Amino acid sequence: MQPNDEILKNVANPGRRKFFRNMGQIGLGAAAGGLVLNNLPQLAAQSTSMQDQPNQILLAALVAEDLASTFYYNGLVGGVIQDPGLAGPGGTATKPDPSGSPQDISYLQAALMQEITHANLLRAVGNFGADATSDPYQTFYFPTGTFDTLSNFIGMLQVLEEAFIGAYLTAVREFASLAAQTSSSVPDGPYGGPYSAAQLDYFAQVSASIMGVEAEHRVLGRDILGNTLANNLYYEQTDGLLSVYNGPNSAVAALTPFLTSSTGPAYSLATALAGASTVGLPSTGNPPAYHPASLTASPNPIPVSAGQVGVTTITWNAPSASIIQIRVNSPSGPLFTDNVNSGSMTTAAWVTNGMTFYLQDAGSGDPTAAANTLATLTVSLKTS
Repeated sequence: MQPNDEILKNVANPGRRKFFRNMGQIGLGAAAGGLVLNNLPQLAAQSTSMQDQPNQILLAALVAEDLASTFYYNGLVGGVIQDPGLAGPGGTATKPDPSGSPQDISYLQAALMQEITHANLLRAVGNFGADATSDPYQTFYFPTGTFDTLSNFIGMLQVLEEAFIGAYLTAVREFASLAAQTSSSVPDGPYGGPYSAAQLDYFAQVSASIMGVEAEHRVLGRDILGNTLANNLYYEQTDGLLSVYNGPNSAVAALTPFLTSSTGPAYSLATALAGASTVGLPSTGNPPAYHPASLTASPNPIPVSAGQVGVTTITWNAPSASIIQIRVNSPSGPLFTDNVNSGSMTTAAWVTNGMTFYLQDAGSGDPTAAANTLATLTVSLKTS
């Protein structure tokens, strides 16, 4: 087993990884029939110092998902589909030859629809447009021969999926970092932002859930090729990525070859999306549920007799906080509870009509500051 100090060295030194050598010059070797991209340009407009912003991360991910959709569609309709390991000679994705492998075709059919679904979510969250016609790239370029043979196709699949896995791992870190920098008082924003700390935390979770599916694609591709150990990694890697959008060690830089006409033949995103329903297979599931900060009381209003005070149970949930305080009548008012970020507690008989409770982030600076208010709740009494 690799010792912990060696694992930490690999994590701390992205130069040990060969990601950019592989992406700047995709030499897939014998496994891919010798496909090579030489000296392709990177996106010069990127800043090398600017911190990635939420919609930059979402936009880069959208481009990656559009690229992946185009890739899987053309694998299903290109010459590679007639490999004996897929539909067999003369077969198609929807009508394989009896000698083919329908199960392996289904891996690719499901992957196509999964990438399209991811793109739809990212497009909506970033408010990039009503449909794919407004996406920034409508054409992608692949080396000649990518869709001709199984070894070429799966070799490219491995390069792309490893890039996507690295990008989403990096996005998890970046969204979490942006959430930590965002004031707890920033409310949930609309699609397109500005986003609250809770929303940014949620985007980190969504990135992780998409990354898990991309890792499945990598393994299933290796399985199609007949690798003895398809699931061959202890941990997924960022492979040298330091950012998603900005800088030379970014996911956008890694995507550049596939946006560059000198790479090889052009393939249309619109064509892929138009034909996807005829060759794709649906999957199940939804994005992780979003749980914004909340503060509720039960009962509310509180039934009481004339002249009495009330008792109620206060319930809170603050996903963006590590610990919380609930204070009464103001952010710095009397302390009701100092607690973990999710739970409930019943008051004693002291709640008055119109009393307001303040849910405060106690893990970020002064817990009594108005800037650290996550939610408020006003409780009323109802005389019976």
